[in-house]
Amino acid sequence: MRSHAAEAEIGAIAALQSSAKELQMLVERLERGEPLTTRLLDRVVANANRAEGQHHLTRAAAAIEHYDYGDAGEELLMAVDHLERSALDLRRPNDAEADPALSDARELGRSMLQGGVPTRDDARHVIRQLEGELRRLCAIIDVEARACAVEAAR
Repeated sequence: MRSHAAEAEIGAIAALQSSAKELQMLVERLERGEPLTTRLLDRVVANANRAEGQHHLTRAAAAIEHYDYGDAGEELLMAVDHLERSALDLRRPNDAEADPALSDARELGRSMLQGGVPTRDDARHVIRQLEGELRRLCAIIDVEARACAVEAAR
């Protein structure tokens, strides 16, 4: 389990680093005066929020495994916040597919912050739901990246 957590943390850090590089490239393009579309900017910011959500979810899962439920609750709430922001950036707020995962995680996070101790199965279920939401957001962001590339080629 520890090696899985370490791999997940490395993946989350890599996603954050990739987002930082992508944001830096946008800054450089803006400085050169290149025209950028709102769609492109939204996608880059959505991807940065998705990476932040991934990072916080990884930290939440690790905290749960170490029985540190206060930290886990805080990390879950931050993950939910970033995933919601990512959906807003993609102009997909209140998505019916995401609502159960986000609301379950928010409820569990608040409970743990108030001293609640979830069952291992409940905690793992919520983590898996959010991981599914991350995968869904990644797919949407990939589609947006392709669409932005097509727009730029015109």
